Amino acid sequence: MATSCQEQARPQTDRHCGFTAIYQFILSLALLGLAHSAVAEPTARIEGIVRDERGLVLSGVNVVLEEHSSDTQTTASGWFSLAGLPAGTYTLILSHVGYRTLRRELVVRIGQVVSLSLTLAEQSAEVSEVVVTGTRTQRRLEDTPIQTTLISRQAIQQQGAARLSAILAEQCGLALARDYSGTGVQLQGFDADYTLILVDGEPIIGRTAGTLELDRFAAGSIEQVEIVKGPLSSLYGSEALAGVVNLITRKPSRPLGLRFSSRLEDPRALDLNAELETRHGPLGLLLHFNRHSSPGYDLDPRTLSPTVPQFTNYTLQPKITSYYQGGAPVPAEGAKARFYHFRYVFQPDGSRRFSQ
Repeated sequence: MATSCQEQARPQTDRHCGFTAIYQFILSLALLGLAHSAVAEPTARIEGIVRDERGLVLSGVNVVLEEHSSDTQTTASGWFSLAGLPAGTYTLILSHVGYRTLRRELVVRIGQVVSLSLTLAEQSAEVSEVVVTGTRTQRRLEDTPIQTTLISRQAIQQQGAARLSAILAEQCGLALARDYSGTGVQLQGFDADYTLILVDGEPIIGRTAGTLELDRFAAGSIEQVEIVKGPLSSLYGSEALAGVVNLITRKPSRPLGLRFSSRLEDPRALDLNAELETRHGPLGLLLHFNRHSSPGYDLDPRTLSPTVPQFTNYTLQPKITSYYQGGAPVPAEGAKARFYHFRYVFQPDGSRRFSQ
């Protein structure tokens, strides 16, 4: 009886062992197939660096691989990388604000690493002018809710102005009030005390009763002038009840640049400018120096003082900028512009008085 039971259990055990062996065999084949697929089909990678026409790296450039639906952005050093790509033909598309879109056809082979060095050309089409004074944010001129007059660098050059006073003197709805301490700007019929003058959004110190010497600001260092007519006390305080005049200075844009210019003005005034700029990666430096002098003249020798006394003015303007903030390609000021002004005035007796 016992022998009969053992004979019945043996086929069941053999059948179970057979199923286990088949399952293990199928699982081994599946794992082997996956390993073979991983070895036989390696992926490729596309990487590169993006620069502008001056050789400066560009951060925040949109990089899209059209056929693979892959996209990324260049880092602060201009670098990008697209990995995990199968072999094939792709269209690489690069785009950035202010630059022309670049398309590049690429053929990628199995396991290949494609290294590229790409250059984006600046957009030649005219773009909308941007202002910041009315809202303290960057807005297109046509979108700003406050009446704003923009004087561009091109307009300043066409006007031929060498000093800030000459730029403002040509503007409508604006009057210059001169007194012993300098020149004030009058807007909306208000006194000069209620017109605020800024440099890159920061108030200028040294005003007396709303006036200061506008001739200390050389036109060569100014990128644009924004004039807002109307009360801006909520943004800038009570000194901006009549309006705001904001001087936007130039930013460094080239790896290395040096400029010299000279100008002979009436009455026999000589204006000399020297400018040094450099930019490496996200950091830039611009140094502007101006010397404004005149030998003076006297139309009536019977008077004690000359009509225009002899003078020499020096203005030094350093500016440090950083061109990314949190990885975004938005210019962020690292150091605002500062003006240093020195004057030597020659007295009637021949002595020389220093003033600042």
